[in-house]
Amino acid sequence: MPANELGFFQKHTEKIALGLGIAVLAAAGATQFLLGEPNAVTINGKQVGPGEISDEVRKQVATLQNKLSSSDKPFEAFVPPAYTEGFAKLYDLPVAADGLLPGVIGPGGLEGKLAVVDSPDYPVKVVPSPPIATDLIVKTGNGVLAEATNAAERQQIDALRPVIGDHRPADFPYVSVRGTFSTADYRERYEAAGSNEADRIDPSLWNRRMVVAGVYLGRERWDPSTGKWVEARFIRPLPGQFGILPEDRPQLAAEEADGLEQEIQARQAEIRRLPFPRLANGDWTPPSAENRIYTAEEKEQKEDLERDLVNLRRRLDRLANPGGERGARRTGGRTRQTRGGASDARGGAGDARGGDQYGNDDLDDGDGAAPVRSRRGGSTSRAEREREQNLRRIETLQAQIQEKQTELNNLKGVDDADLGAGGGAGYGAGAGYGSYGGFQDDFDEDDEDDTYGNSYGRRATAGAGRIDDSQDELRVWAHDLTCKAGETYRYKLVVSMFNPLYRQNRLTRKQLKENYDRVAIGPDEAELIQAPWSPAVTLAPKFFYFATSGNKDEKRAEFEVWTIHNGVWEMSAFPEVPGNEIGGLAPTAAPGGVQMAVGKILLDVDAVSNSVVGGSTQIRTLVLDQASGQIEGRLVSEDRRSDQREKLLAAREEQIRLRDGDRGPTARLDDR
Repeated sequence: MPANELGFFQKHTEKIALGLGIAVLAAAGATQFLLGEPNAVTINGKQVGPGEISDEVRKQVATLQNKLSSSDKPFEAFVPPAYTEGFAKLYDLPVAADGLLPGVIGPGGLEGKLAVVDSPDYPVKVVPSPPIATDLIVKTGNGVLAEATNAAERQQIDALRPVIGDHRPADFPYVSVRGTFSTADYRERYEAAGSNEADRIDPSLWNRRMVVAGVYLGRERWDPSTGKWVEARFIRPLPGQFGILPEDRPQLAAEEADGLEQEIQARQAEIRRLPFPRLANGDWTPPSAENRIYTAEEKEQKEDLERDLVNLRRRLDRLANPGGERGARRTGGRTRQTRGGASDARGGAGDARGGDQYGNDDLDDGDGAAPVRSRRGGSTSRAEREREQNLRRIETLQAQIQEKQTELNNLKGVDDADLGAGGGAGYGAGAGYGSYGGFQDDFDEDDEDDTYGNSYGRRATAGAGRIDDSQDELRVWAHDLTCKAGETYRYKLVVSMFNPLYRQNRLTRKQLKENYDRVAIGPDEAELIQAPWSPAVTLAPKFFYFATSGNKDEKRAEFEVWTIHNGVWEMSAFPEVPGNEIGGLAPTAAPGGVQMAVGKILLDVDAVSNSVVGGSTQIRTLVLDQASGQIEGRLVSEDRRSDQREKLLAAREEQIRLRDGDRGPTARLDDR
């Protein structure tokens, strides 16, 4: 369209729009200034412009000052909540049994909340308890600590002195207990644990950790005043010996925990069979059939078995050798013996097969030789039938003898061929892992030439390690050096095993707390209570004394007093009169003498009629025991013939021989 044809509004549209906008803005501004304050604020519900703010603030200040000056209430300062203390308490809170962890921040301030931490739903693993050691054999003795030859030995001996007493020479009584731990039983408990597969510990884990963590003793003392067993307690391994009990929970870093497990694996020989301190009065030997202590019932059973064996062997000898010496000459002296025969300390019968007078076999005993029949090839003669009956009687007697001998061997605890194996290292030879070590070992489990517990300074090797699947039982032993002379004790031998759940993380929260630092697991408490005790062991008293002469007219008597000094029974004679304490300081070769005061007072020396020896008059001493208040009468003639006095004389000779290093033909009874 041509420009001259546009109207007025069409030509000026932009100008008209701009003018209208300016007019609107001007109207809004005029309204703001005319009707109210453009920069007013609200104070206590009142609009206050810029020019009135100062006056309004002064009014508010004046109002607050009036309130403060006119109020009787003290000003309360604002105290923020104890957030720091609240967080510190959270670190000390135990993990709740139901998996809920209280997460309250603190008093006041924030509202208390419970923080719930989710964890995987692991099954509860059943950890079977190890069985109690059985077939206990107990021995007692007196030892003398050998003198230290270097600083390390002095430190180890110093650790033992609080146990045995700080005296020179270092005499001490001891009890050693040996038993059998059934690894077959323990494996069966793992395999049968729980009600389903999820409850059982994986065999690869428990089998890898099938190792002994510690061997220790349970002990009770007999109290003659009450007639009861008292003072039940556990006897830990000696200071410096390696052994971990169930209550031991060392707090170790991960690398230290791995090192502890490796050391337990490597030192099985000395953990299972605790070494004995090095002695100056001869080598220590483990409890065996030669030195074991029997109960009254066991003694009676032993005597019956030995008597039966003597009778059976006599009958067997008569059947096998009816002609006596002449029969032996006819056979050229060929009186053979079976393995385990009469001359065998372990064994059963002598060989009754013997054969006929020509040396032929008469029994089909599996040795490859056919039994001899009638030489004529026909029916057997009467003599041959009698001989066959005789051979059957011989077989029966052999079986009876073997059965009786096996029963006697089991009663005596006669060891099998590996008794001498793994006797353990010398006690206290160097430091072990952390506070649980204490000695070294260079003996292999199968070494039959070990000298038990008398070698210092030997380096440890791998030892037995994990229990092999073929091992059904282990020989273990431990020692009690806290026992006292003259007391009577009984024992249980306890074995703690390595905990398969030690440092395992895939456990429930409760099991993790129970097992994370728990290195060893012990027997079930109820099973331990029900386990039988060893035979009662009565240690030799500190002193023996015997009235060896006396005169009733002069009221005097002479006493022999015996006591252990430097590992040997020493004796000295003391003449006494009524009112004197028997014994005193003996003038022996030992520096300063030997104290032999027995704590008993001689009251009187008189004469009594002894009906046992035809009514003759015998000298008697009356002695007061200061400890018990009891009076004892002792006949001089009986004391001089005392069996106990004869035993002390024999023991003294044996102790001197061992101390001087002359082990003699009976040495190493158990080193077989």
